[in-house]
Amino acid sequence: MPIQKIIKVENVGRFEKLAAAGDVTFRELSLIYGLNGRGKTTLAGLLRSLATGNPAYVAERERLGAESGARVEILLARGVPAKFSDGTWSVTESNIEIFDTTFVSENVYAGDHVGSEHRRNLYEVVVGAAAVNLAKQQNDLDGAQRLAGKEISTFEEQLREFIQAPFGLEEFIALTPEEGVDEAIKAATTKLSSVRKSKEVLARRELAELEVPDLPGQALDVLRVSVRQISEEAQEAVREHIDRRLDNGGERWLQQGLQYLDDQNACPFCAQSVDNVSLVASYSDYFSNIYTEHVVALERARNAVNHRLGDDALQGIQKRVLSNMGTIQGWSDLADLSDAACESDELEGAWRHVKERLLEALQRKLAEPSRAQGEDAALTAAVQDFEDARDQLLAKNESIKVANQQIGALKKQAASQDEEALEHELRRLRNTQIRQKPEVKTLSQALAKARAERKEIAEKKMQAKADLEQMAKAVLQEHEVAINQYLAKFGASFSITGTKPSWPGGKTSSTYQIQINGHPVDLGDNRTPLGTPCFRTALSAGDKSTLALAFFLARLDRDPALKDKVVVLDDPLSSLDEFRRAHTQQLICDLADRAAQVIVLSHDAFFLKRLCDASEGGRVKVMHIVRGKKDNFRLEPWDVHRDCRPDSQQAYFTIQTYLAEGAPEGELRTVAKELRICLEGSLRARFPADFGEQGMVGEFLKKLREAPEGSHLAESVEAEELAELEALNEYAKQFHHPGAPPVTNDDELRTFAERTLAFVHR
Repeated sequence: MPIQKIIKVENVGRFEKLAAAGDVTFRELSLIYGLNGRGKTTLAGLLRSLATGNPAYVAERERLGAESGARVEILLARGVPAKFSDGTWSVTESNIEIFDTTFVSENVYAGDHVGSEHRRNLYEVVVGAAAVNLAKQQNDLDGAQRLAGKEISTFEEQLREFIQAPFGLEEFIALTPEEGVDEAIKAATTKLSSVRKSKEVLARRELAELEVPDLPGQALDVLRVSVRQISEEAQEAVREHIDRRLDNGGERWLQQGLQYLDDQNACPFCAQSVDNVSLVASYSDYFSNIYTEHVVALERARNAVNHRLGDDALQGIQKRVLSNMGTIQGWSDLADLSDAACESDELEGAWRHVKERLLEALQRKLAEPSRAQGEDAALTAAVQDFEDARDQLLAKNESIKVANQQIGALKKQAASQDEEALEHELRRLRNTQIRQKPEVKTLSQALAKARAERKEIAEKKMQAKADLEQMAKAVLQEHEVAINQYLAKFGASFSITGTKPSWPGGKTSSTYQIQINGHPVDLGDNRTPLGTPCFRTALSAGDKSTLALAFFLARLDRDPALKDKVVVLDDPLSSLDEFRRAHTQQLICDLADRAAQVIVLSHDAFFLKRLCDASEGGRVKVMHIVRGKKDNFRLEPWDVHRDCRPDSQQAYFTIQTYLAEGAPEGELRTVAKELRICLEGSLRARFPADFGEQGMVGEFLKKLREAPEGSHLAESVEAEELAELEALNEYAKQFHHPGAPPVTNDDELRTFAERTLAFVHR
């Protein structure tokens, strides 16, 4: 159903409002002119939404920040209104075919590559309804095959839950019922248990002997040592000072402080010399090298205690005790190894206690290294407890050796036997028993049925694919011929070849190649590496646009319902050269004879004029989109012949209108600029060989003045006419350049305007 009128568009794209103004009733060939950014693509999108019923083509253009939603009203043939509001159309019109950037990006290419979606979509728009239905049948069968596959997988998974691994599914399904299977399973289980017992015995571990460190002897020895080499006088002086002024840490404090005396023996506190201080001299004697070595020995003893009696060492012993207990338990079914069992609790208590006592004693000794430690009953008792606990635990090693001898004997007795055959037989018997269960029988039958159905579907799918391939191949080859005919008409230096159906990922699609100079080039895609010839590199922008238009036109040629279709072309001249523009104009005129209606939207006024000139006036309607205040637009009738006149003619009518109607304030300079343009056009028409397209009046005047006597220029222009032209040019040229002064004298401008037209009429 043809389009009769676009009544209004609100809050879509650039249009806050687009309203019809004047007689804008569409005809068989309707031409709409608009500058770039005036909403032509928006109108194409609205018609696509009307054709498909898909509101997304409107929603994606809905005006941001508008107080209300998008509203559209289009009058179809026979007065049927199609209204869009609240996201839906009141009616749709499917007989609309649109060539625009959306058609190109969805069906031919996007950016600079041809993707899988383009090939699938192009296949559907080319092969026709019969092949599409066959492709749909194939895709439906493919979907049914996938569903059958999922159903089969479900049955198989359910059956696998019953199977005793590692028995295979197909082996399980092939099993047949056997009598006496229960008794056979019992007999086989008994045999296998005896075989597996010997294997398991060989894999069991032995007990590990215990190791417990002894106490570090140097720690006990160093506690009993004093520094006897210190002189009695120095020792008495230092001891007296410590007892009177310091505490039991004073000795270490004095030792450390002595190290801060510098080469001048200056006190580290007050910087006064201590050369004659006898007490300081006693410090030096007291803290001699022997003393220092004794302190180092104490530190080493403390480190030895922390290392040998550390938590890691204790935990290692405890882990081994626990491991042995587990091993003893593991052998309990074959041997009593309980004599080798032991616990580490007593050792742990003695261990931690003796460590604590030793460290405390060493700390006290470090506080007063020069004094020998007296008898420490608590430390002596702790040492004895540790030694007793250690001896008690190590005594278990004899029992562990005996237990390991028993273990060795048991392993030696275990005979190595081959159990593989018995295991397989037992597994077969058990799965045979399971296979006979009613629920397993039901699942097996369902699986067999599903597999048979999938096989039948696969056979039908293969047949449909073969039929489709044969049909699609013929259609696509015919389409290839039609496309190449259009490309030849457009004067393209390339063609397409190798058009055929394909099934990437199981989906019906098509593919073709670009042929240049007799060499085919693959289309490639967005993953094609740089340096590889492909669609992206083989074709220019104009070639790609030409190819897209050829695809569209070839498709229309195969449409049996074209006579009932509305064909919309949105700027079909993108990147086309003049030759291809001329041929496109011819094809559109031909298309208007075959389709119910053709609507062309373009920013190229002269192309629309050529379309208008090539068509009968009664069947053509020419309109343009006019912008009013803000984003309010009007769709109005358009005088294409007036707006496409040469500049000189435009200037002539501007001057004529000014003389008849005047000019608004501020527009006088615009009229003044047209005087020179009007004069130049008149001179070019009168002297085409002498006044070039880029020539100006001043240059031509020079030619006239310098023309030799007797030449055609000298004889064509009389002196009076030359003087008038010089006067007109002198006035007009001051308004030619930017920044020229404004025209303030309307009477003066009117006089020169009248003289200009009089000169032109002459």
